Amino acid sequence: MKLTRNFIGLALLWSTLLCGQSQAVLSVSDPLDNTLFVGVEEDRYPLSYYEHYPARLTGFDVEYADNLCKKLKRRCQVVAASYSELIRMLADERVDVLVASLNDTPQHRDSLAFSEPYYVSHSVLMCSFPLPSMVDAYMLSPYVIGDKEGSKQQETLRQVLAYIKLKGVVSFSSYRAMFNALLRGKIDCMLADSHTGYDLIKTAAEQDSERIYFSANLQFVRNEFNQERIAVRKADAAYLRLINRAIQEMDADGTHQRLSLKYFPFTAY
Repeated sequence: MKLTRNFIGLALLWSTLLCGQSQAVLSVSDPLDNTLFVGVEEDRYPLSYYEHYPARLTGFDVEYADNLCKKLKRRCQVVAASYSELIRMLADERVDVLVASLNDTPQHRDSLAFSEPYYVSHSVLMCSFPLPSMVDAYMLSPYVIGDKEGSKQQETLRQVLAYIKLKGVVSFSSYRAMFNALLRGKIDCMLADSHTGYDLIKTAAEQDSERIYFSANLQFVRNEFNQERIAVRKADAAYLRLINRAIQEMDADGTHQRLSLKYFPFTAY
């Protein structure tokens, strides 16, 4: 499904609004064109996860995608996949939009176009030993570090490896598996986003998490890795004005705040 086809009615509506005409309800000639296929990252609590698996996909990104579709006057079809698979799905036109905590980094700019940030999430380093208040990359060299396959934290470690030799890097298919490896001493540290990392520590508090230390003051993480954005194909960049407008409306009408309070223990602005 091409985004051009999916958004043609929205483009007409946008032109109507700019001309000062009445705001008619969006309609298209083919009802099949009214579905927007949105990709979210699988197994990413509290952003995207199955509640009472496999009955219902939910989470911050899932609900945000649903509200985005409502703002764009589209039916929403949410598809969950791994980070790397989502990139392929967007390129192959199996999905139209990614609401999956993507970052506007050089690795993506050749093929993707990005919205303004829809929330902020810092990377956190979680280790089995106490950490200083500020952590630089050279402090990691004696340790085995875990990352999640296809995540922005994996991209961060690849950049670190370009100039620092680490004792080892182990990639995991899920944050839960990586955290369990940290608890068992299979790795020394792990990189995660702040929302997922907080939940892992909180939910494991009754067992071993009291010996897990973390820091979000990471000097080796660039600022663009903290700003999460919605992504479309480069060829569809013109439609970002509609998506950005929807993001601004959800900020203004309280939708963003409501979802943040529901899923996050701290602000996601």
